[in-house]
Parts: sequence; C-alpha cells; structure tokens
Amino acid sequence: MLNKKSKVHGSIFAREVLEFLILAFLIAAFFYFFLSQSSISIGQIWLEHQEISLTPPQSYTFHIWVRSVCILASALVFLILFLFLLGQRLAYVTSIIRGVELLRETHLDFSIPVEGKDEFATLAESINYLSLSQKELGQKEEELRQKREAFIRSLSHDIRTPLSAILAYSEYMESKETLTQEETSSYIALVQSKAQQIKHLTDQLLGKAETADTPIENVKFLLEQLAFEWEEILEDSFACQIDTKDCEEFSASADLYSLRRIFDNLASNVEKYAEPSQPVLLKLSASNGQIEIYQKNTVRKDKQPGTESHKIGLNSIQEIAESKGGHMNVTVSPDEYEISIVLCLKNSL
Repeated sequence: MLNKKSKVHGSIFAREVLEFLILAFLIAAFFYFFLSQSSISIGQIWLEHQEISLTPPQSYTFHIWVRSVCILASALVFLILFLFLLGQRLAYVTSIIRGVELLRETHLDFSIPVEGKDEFATLAESINYLSLSQKELGQKEEELRQKREAFIRSLSHDIRTPLSAILAYSEYMESKETLTQEETSSYIALVQSKAQQIKHLTDQLLGKAETADTPIENVKFLLEQLAFEWEEILEDSFACQIDTKDCEEFSASADLYSLRRIFDNLASNVEKYAEPSQPVLLKLSASNGQIEIYQKNTVRKDKQPGTESHKIGLNSIQEIAESKGGHMNVTVSPDEYEISIVLCLKNSL
C-alpha cells in the first residue's frame, strides 16, 4: 500500500512540474508575441515619423534584431516565472524541515501544516502521524508507569496489615506465660494464614502470581471467618459489632486473597481514623452470588500524627470491587464514616 501511494504522489508532483513548465511557456510565448508585435509596430511608426525608409535587407535585420531582443526577454520571463512557481512548492520543504525542528523542541506537541496533494504533503502527513503515534505511545507508557506504581503502592500497603497482625500475634504469644494447646494451634494457624497472604501479595508484587477464584462450599461460613479475623485485629482497641444474619448459605467461587485484602484494608482504616471510644459496625450479607460488605464507624476528632489519608487502601478496595463486577460507595460526614462494598461471585459448578 505504501509503495503504491508513493508512486501516485510522485506522478502528481511530476505533473505539477510539467504544469509549471507549460504555464510558464505559454505566458512567455504570449509575452514574446505581444512584445515583438508591439516593438515592430512602434519601430515602424517611429521610422515613418522620422521619414526614414529601410531597404529590404535593413528591414530584415531590424525584424531579426527586435525578435532576438523579444526572445531574450521572453526567456527571462519564462525562467523567472517557472522558478517562482517551483520555488513556491520547494519552499514547503523548508516549512517541513522547520516543522520537524519544532516537533523536536516542543516534544512532539506540534503539527506540520499539510499543503497540496503531492509527496511533500504526504511527507508532512507521515511526519505528523509518526509524531502523534510517538506522543500517544509516550502517554500510554506514562499511564502504564503510573498504574504500575499505583499497583506497587497498593500491594505494599496491603502487605503491612497482615504483617502487623503477625507481629501482634507473636508479641501476644510471647507475653503470655502459659498457652493451652488449643490457643497455640489457633494462633499458629492465624500466623500461617497471614504469612501465606503476605507470600501471595509478594508474589503478585514480583509478577509471579495471578489471582484465581477458589470454589467455596459455604459462603456464609467464609464471611464469618473473615469477620472473625477482622475482629481479631481490632478487638484490643475497639468495640466491634458484627452482623451476619443476612448471609445465606450457598456455594460459589471467590478470590480469597482479594477478599482478605478488602477486610484488612477495612480494619486498617478503622485503626487509623475511627474513634476508639465508639463501636464499629460490620454488616455482611450474601445471596444470589453477591456479597455486600457494610462498615460504619465514628470519625476520630483528634487525628494521630502520621495518619494523613492517601486513600491507598480505598483505591485498592475499589479496584478489587470493580475487577469482581461490583462497586464501592463511601459516605463521609463530620461524625460518621460509612463504606459499602458490593462484590459479584461466580457460580460454583
């Protein structure tokens, strides 16, 4: 396709040059005939006025001399006119070169004007297309870089919550003088669960793992377990209220690691921004392949140092919710903070 277009545009430019030649020649020919006839007539009138009579050889010489001068003048007109017409087109090349320099100086934020339909116009269009493609490529690379950085910040943020839980469990186990076998097994299971979660998030951060749905026989039991882990994180500092009465028992497929990331971020937000003296409500409902998570807490009046919100956790929750065909809504008032999350589950075959 490109070769055919180049041939067509090349013939157009050649035709333009031929048109310039013909036009310049016709104008020069007209100028020659007009100038020669006018000069001969004026010469003859002058000779008659001076009562000078020319012999045939002298008249022939006079005509030859006048026509020679007219030919030289017409040739000069032809050259000037042809070079002028051709120069107007060739000057466009200088405009293209200047446009390329401006593209380089303005980092592709410029467009070369397209004039005519010959190969110079095609060259300008091609340069504009390449600059636009390069600009779009740069924008896409910047978008990918920003998404990658946001992804890294999100996973790094989500790694801290299970890591903090492991540290808290370890310190608690170390501080207690005696632990029953049941308590020890329970805490070890929790530590292993959080460690596995950290490993999965780290693998995602390194690009070694992909999220996958796991068949769940009882969604209600899973949500109760996640609510228990959420309460485990907060119970030392907050009065937690959990409501799971609207959860139905059904089977589905769910991404367990993504669900844990949501509950960890919810708990992290409570720790940073909730008022410890007021209860925190977590309400869960599940039916027809859909989960709704609702959390409400009182907003802390005195913000703790270093707790400025960057909304990394909320962005992470929203990204997960949207990837699961759901959505997230946040309602903030001076006194209360509410967040509602809807997730869609796949039917388990």
